[in-house]
Amino acid sequence: MQGMVFITNFGDSSVMLPCALIIALWLWIGASRRAALLWLVLFGTACLSVAVSKMAFFGWGVGIRAYDFTGFSGHSMLACSVIPVLFWLLASRTRAAVRGGAALAGALFALVISATRIKLGFHSISEVVTGAPIGLVTSGSFLWLMRAQSVQLRSSLAVMASLVAPLLVLHGLNAPTQHLMEDLATKLSSGASPYTRAHQRAGVKPLSD
Repeated sequence: MQGMVFITNFGDSSVMLPCALIIALWLWIGASRRAALLWLVLFGTACLSVAVSKMAFFGWGVGIRAYDFTGFSGHSMLACSVIPVLFWLLASRTRAAVRGGAALAGALFALVISATRIKLGFHSISEVVTGAPIGLVTSGSFLWLMRAQSVQLRSSLAVMASLVAPLLVLHGLNAPTQHLMEDLATKLSSGASPYTRAHQRAGVKPLSD
């Protein structure tokens, strides 16, 4: 159980969001502004889709009771978006086949993180099997669009240190993104409290003031 908790914490937004921003910085430096902006747009769109799905549930109870669905898994989306690109960037000074292999290894690791969300009871199967593909489409689309563009990074050590640092330093921290979305959705829907999985399963609404 502790091993799965250790693995699942790599997908937390406290780790993945800083990594995503550092990726954008190195793309700006080593490739082009266009590459950095492309990454940020694709990643931002994926984050927005997860946030909207979660807030729709927290505020208005929009979900699928039959499939125990309350919104896309954020950990799964973040891991599948960021880690393949992170591994690819770490291998940027190698030949194309190695870079592709690194990205694939990153995707496999991200899927392991996604699986731990189910095993640990944080998400239903439906939430993970919808959240992970959003991330894989994000990273896959970015890497496909970057296939003809080289990334010239002078210091591989600096790149590795900056990208690995959040994985080590911030690992185990839990960002309050879930609570922030709950509070915002509750305010927007003029509710007294957010919808929960228990409300969905029981077919009831949160108690009002």
